[in-house]
Amino acid sequence: MSQAPRELYPGRSARDLFGAELRYWRCLRRLSQADLAEGTHFSSDLISKVEKAERWPQRDLTDACDAALDTGGALARILPWVDTEHRNALAHAAHADIAPTGAGFGSRMVGLAGSLAPAHGFLPHTGRITRAGGRTRRGGTRGPAAPVPAAADGGPLTLEAYVAMTAHESAWFFDHPSNVGPATLDQLRSDATRLARMSIGNTPRIQVFTHARWLRDHVFGLLDGRQRVTEARELYFVAGATCGMLANITEDLGYHNEAMTHARTGLLCADQSGHAGLRAWILCLQAMISYFDGRPRHAAEYARRGQEGAPAGTVGVWLAAQEARATARLGNAGATRTALIHAAAAREQVTSNELDEMGGLMAFGSPKQHYYGAEAYLCIGDHSAVVTEANACVDGYRAGPVEERSRINEVLTQVNLSQALVADDMEAARDAAQPAFGIVPELRTDALSQGFRLLHGRLCAPTVRTAPVAIDLRTQIEHFLAADTLSPD
Repeated sequence: MSQAPRELYPGRSARDLFGAELRYWRCLRRLSQADLAEGTHFSSDLISKVEKAERWPQRDLTDACDAALDTGGALARILPWVDTEHRNALAHAAHADIAPTGAGFGSRMVGLAGSLAPAHGFLPHTGRITRAGGRTRRGGTRGPAAPVPAAADGGPLTLEAYVAMTAHESAWFFDHPSNVGPATLDQLRSDATRLARMSIGNTPRIQVFTHARWLRDHVFGLLDGRQRVTEARELYFVAGATCGMLANITEDLGYHNEAMTHARTGLLCADQSGHAGLRAWILCLQAMISYFDGRPRHAAEYARRGQEGAPAGTVGVWLAAQEARATARLGNAGATRTALIHAAAAREQVTSNELDEMGGLMAFGSPKQHYYGAEAYLCIGDHSAVVTEANACVDGYRAGPVEERSRINEVLTQVNLSQALVADDMEAARDAAQPAFGIVPELRTDALSQGFRLLHGRLCAPTVRTAPVAIDLRTQIEHFLAADTLSPD
C-alpha cells in the first residue's frame, strides 16, 4: 500500500516551500519520483527526501528539475531563500556546539537545574523565541523550555563557553536583523503584481485562487519571523493585496461570507502597512462583495468610507463608481447620478500610484468604469445611457492592450445591455447577450449568473414572454445556468 506523502507547510520554512513546489510541478506533469529521477539523472531517493524537506536542495538538482518539469525557473527562484536558511541553520549549529574550556571561575558548570538554565530557545532562521508554557502568535501552546546546550562531548557547557555562545547569538542578531531582504521583497511584489494581472478574469478562477493562497501562506510565514519596520510594512502590503485578491476570487465563485473574511483580513494588513491606497482598495472590495450579496446599503457605506482616505489614483474612481451601483440598486437615482459625476471628476484628477502601476485588479481602467456606469443606469431605468456606457466599455476593451482586456467584464456589460434592449428591440437584446454564452465554465463568475437571472426575469415580462426570440433566449439562459428551477411563471 502506497504511503501518504508527508505534509508540508510552505509558510514554515523555505525548505518546506521548495519541497511543496517540487511536488506540485511533478504531480502537475504526472510524473512519479522514479520518472523524475530518470529525467534528471538523480536518484529517486534524493528526490524523495528533497520533496519531503528532509534534504537541502542543491543548484544542480534544482536546475535539472526545473528543466525536466518545465517550470519556467520556479524552483530556481526559491533556491536563494533555501540557501539563506541553510547557511543560518549551519551558523547557529556552530554557535551552539562549543566545547568546555579552562578551569577556575570559567569551569563552573551550567546544569539543567542551575540558576542560569535558559527559559527559552532561539531559532535564528525564523527569528522566533520559544518560551516555556507560552503561546505562539497563532494561538497554539509552545513546546517545553529548550534544554541547556550541550558541549561536543555531550556534557554541559562551562559558564565561559555558555557566555561566549550567547555573545555569538547576539552577533547573529546584529548580522541578521531580518528574515527578508531586498531581493525577497522585490520577488514578493513581483508575485503580487503577476497575481493582480491574472485576476482580471481571463485566467481560470481556481488557478488564480491556488496561486493567491500559496502567496498568502508564504508571506504570512515570513511575517511570523522578524523584520525591520519598513520590511514588515512591505510584507503587510503584499499580504493585504493578496488577501484582497483572494476575496475577489472567492466572491467570483459565489461565496460571499468567505470573501468578506478575506477582505477583513486584508484590511487589517493594510492598516499594519500604513498604506492608504491599499486600505481604500480593500474597502471597495468590501463594497463590491456587499453589493453582490444583496446588501446595497452596506455597499454604499463601504464605498463612502473608502473615498474619505483614498489617494488620487484610480481606486478613488472605483469607489465612486461602486457607490453609484449601490445607490442605484437602492433606487436612489439622484445619488446615483451624483456618484457617477464624482467618478468622472476623480478620473480627471487621477495621478498614477503604485496600485495603478501593478495593474490588473489593482487598477480601475476606463472600460471598467463604463461597465459600472451601464449597470448603475440600468438599475435606475435610464436605458439610453446604458447603451452609451455599454458600447463605450466594449469599444474601450477592444481598443486597449490585450493584456488589460477583461473578457468577463466585457460580457457582463453586454448582458446589462441586453436587459436594457429587451423592451424595445428583442433581436438586438438576443445579439447583445450571445458573447456571454461563449464564456467557458472555468471563467464564469457569480456576477454573470446574477446578470443572466435578471435578464431571464425581464424576458418573463407579460409584454415579451411569448415572443419566439424571448423564448429562445430564455432557453439559452436556462441551459447556461442549468437552472431547472427557473420558470416563466
